[in-house]
Amino acid sequence: MNVTFPGVFGRKSDAVITKWYGEDGKTVQEGEPLYAFEAFKASSTHAAPATGVFYKKVEAGTLVRYGQVIAEIVEDV
Repeated sequence: MNVTFPGVFGRKSDAVITKWYGEDGKTVQEGEPLYAFEAFKASSTHAAPATGVFYKKVEAGTLVRYGQVIAEIVEDV
């Protein structure tokens, strides 16, 4: 499943990914922190939307746009 950036505080806004908590190629669990971002001088974290193997598509420090694919989680079948 593609992980897209959902915007900021309910707005279709851009933000900077400041930290990835998941490691490329490692399993993440649904609900655990996946990444942190900063926008409007505030920061927040987002949880993994599913359990599976995580692959980031952008590096920390990257400006991302609303709806942009930022990671992929390959779920077990």
